[in-house]
Amino acid sequence: MCGIAGFLGMNNEALLRTMIRIVSHRGPDDEGIYTEENVGLGHRRLSIIDLSSLGHQPMIDAGGNAIITYNGEIYNFRELREELKALGYIFNSQTDTEVILNSYLAWGEDCLSRFNGMFAFAVWDKRHERLFFARDRIGIKPLYYTLKDNVFVFGSEIKSILCWNDVKREINPRALDYFLSFRYNHLDETLFKNINKIPPGYCGTATLERGNRLSFRLRQYWDIETAPHRSDSKALESEIAEQLSKSVGYQMISDVPVGAFLSSGVDSSTIVGIMKKDVGVTSNTFTVGFGYPGFEDELNPVRFTKDYFKTNHTEYVCKPDMVSILPKIVYSTDELNADPALIPTYLISEIASKKVKVVLSGEGGDELFGGYERTMFMKYAWNISSFSPVLIHMIPGIIGLIPFSVLDRFFKYSSMVGRKGLERLTSFCRNSRDPGASYIDVAGVLNHEDKKKLYGPELKSQLENENIAETLNNQFFDMKITTSDELFDRLSYLEMKTRLPNDLLAKLDSMTMAHSLEGRVPYLDHRVVDLAFSIPAHLKLKYLREKYILRKAARKYLPREIVRRRKDHFFVPIHLWLQNELRPTVDLLLSRENIERSGYLNSEFILFAYQNYKKGALFYARQIWNVLIFLIWYKLYIEGDTFLSMQSEPLTLNNLFTTV
Repeated sequence: MCGIAGFLGMNNEALLRTMIRIVSHRGPDDEGIYTEENVGLGHRRLSIIDLSSLGHQPMIDAGGNAIITYNGEIYNFRELREELKALGYIFNSQTDTEVILNSYLAWGEDCLSRFNGMFAFAVWDKRHERLFFARDRIGIKPLYYTLKDNVFVFGSEIKSILCWNDVKREINPRALDYFLSFRYNHLDETLFKNINKIPPGYCGTATLERGNRLSFRLRQYWDIETAPHRSDSKALESEIAEQLSKSVGYQMISDVPVGAFLSSGVDSSTIVGIMKKDVGVTSNTFTVGFGYPGFEDELNPVRFTKDYFKTNHTEYVCKPDMVSILPKIVYSTDELNADPALIPTYLISEIASKKVKVVLSGEGGDELFGGYERTMFMKYAWNISSFSPVLIHMIPGIIGLIPFSVLDRFFKYSSMVGRKGLERLTSFCRNSRDPGASYIDVAGVLNHEDKKKLYGPELKSQLENENIAETLNNQFFDMKITTSDELFDRLSYLEMKTRLPNDLLAKLDSMTMAHSLEGRVPYLDHRVVDLAFSIPAHLKLKYLREKYILRKAARKYLPREIVRRRKDHFFVPIHLWLQNELRPTVDLLLSRENIERSGYLNSEFILFAYQNYKKGALFYARQIWNVLIFLIWYKLYIEGDTFLSMQSEPLTLNNLFTTV
């Protein structure tokens, strides 16, 4: 795991060194650059496999034909190494880096189909004078780029690209629209105009042709395919357990200590169970809680799990100094993200980094095996609307007659969502046959009606022809959906292609790497993904029991108490933070001037939400949080160049908003 950066189309060694030093947190163990006319590759190394100096990057192959800068891990590198040695390729190290380099020389772009792992890399191919780059299938590792004046610039983080003075730091309105809707940005474009992401499962080339004219090409080399559904439940249970065991075994490969993030759910518990029973490792495990009276967190249920597996456990009660930590977190996520779980992930990563250099995490289990309430709601709403269109529209009224004290037994945060939640439910039921619109209702922080009130005239004008619901329908629901199971499959695909890489994996990568810690995700082995998409919806969601087939498979590793434990989504108490630790600072930050500083937002909507906070604390808290994180990001990255000095001189919120 490392940080990479580079360019094609200019010669600027000083810029290259700046680009890699601003991401030194990604690789504190070594630094390297390679330059020649019009080409620069930079690297910061976090040593995980072959800790010797032979793993130094950028790495040149034995024949001097190609140079690589690489971030990630290829878990099957030992098998590939033996295959390449049989073909006559020479190895000077024990690294997976050299395996990628020789694989590219042996098989060209087809090498990507042979890799099992997470990666983002660039290879300067001296034979053809071209730069080849690629990102892993699922988007576990990030890779950003910009094209300007026949120059291609790339990096593991956007802040490396922003070190190039030719890049103007301007907001991309389309990406801002997605961020404010969902708290993260769905698009391959970023919040910075003209800076993009290499999409998951894509590779490409950049070459300088006659007259130094840049030629740039992107192509998709892999996508999720929905295989014909299988109904052999027992065989599927066995295969899930087998594939997860293989994946965890692969992802334990390391020359440094490995641990695991442990939550109360079946996903991470299964990983720890496999580590113990199949790999034979008593793992270091790490859990975060919040310590608020009356607020249920992960700590108590996790204690049973860690005692059962006798792990070397560390638990951390998250009572952060918000005023100082929020600017650091927003700095680390330069592609804007307002997921509240960034904070506990950042803090537990700091704790874990003191004991291990690699952690396994459970991201992907919900997307693959049906773990989200929103997909459950959409599936059953589709069924109800098919049976009785009148009944689906009556549901909000019926629920509105039930006291919140009763509703809380079924959805424990009903009272905190309040009447505003019922308004959103009404919209959801009205849109039950429109997947794009209903997805925004059930998964969005702001829906279309909210945004009409929040957006200022300039943003409304720039987004005049944009409609996220229509875009989602065109991209993910364009096929004729006739059953709720088909809808469920398309929703799983949507989550895998949008929320997973752009929110959950981006969060894990940025927060772990902020502390020079490598995060690995066994559920996202592409073999597990392929298997999961061959499983029909009724085996993932059985009545109101989510992840049914995964729970059945997990019985091989987990006791009944964990397998049958009710799923509790990892809620972060932002509503309590806004009432307590952050209240004085938010009072200061949420001024009319600060909210409208960018020229894009209308302060009336968010000030109304803040003033009416207690009427639906959890509902309004998410909207307030979105705007708060945007204001911090805007101050750091757009209004000035504060981000350039945050590495050495981090600012508190108070200092940030009083600094001109």
